[in-house]
Amino acid sequence: MALQATQIVPAEQPGVINVPLVHVKPGDTVSLLCQEARSLKAWIGVAEDREAGRPGAEVVGMLWHSDNYDDGVVDYWEVRIGGCPVQSIPEEVGGWFVVHDWAPGAPRALGSSLMPRRRRYFLSKADNRELA
Repeated sequence: MALQATQIVPAEQPGVINVPLVHVKPGDTVSLLCQEARSLKAWIGVAEDREAGRPGAEVVGMLWHSDNYDDGVVDYWEVRIGGCPVQSIPEEVGGWFVVHDWAPGAPRALGSSLMPRRRRYFLSKADNRELA
């Protein structure tokens, strides 16, 4: 099995970063990290978007598995990370604070979700011919 993690970069740095393939044998365990670093100004922009009802940016980590057959299948799993670690202070113009969601009972600033597996069937992977 070959696993690959991909990170989608925020709008300030458009593009996709591909990390090298990680080959995993049956029974092995692999830990992968998907993270994003933004300036405070960029996080405030995300918070303002969300307060205005716009969705804001997400980071997507992708894992895929391809069997060893040319006429086989490729499975994809996406983990989406969204949210914002800063919130405005309503009674202070231009005031912001970092949300510490590790405190008991505090709302979560960031969340993640595993999207349903996608499967592609191929007549030939080498020729990129999918089964319709």
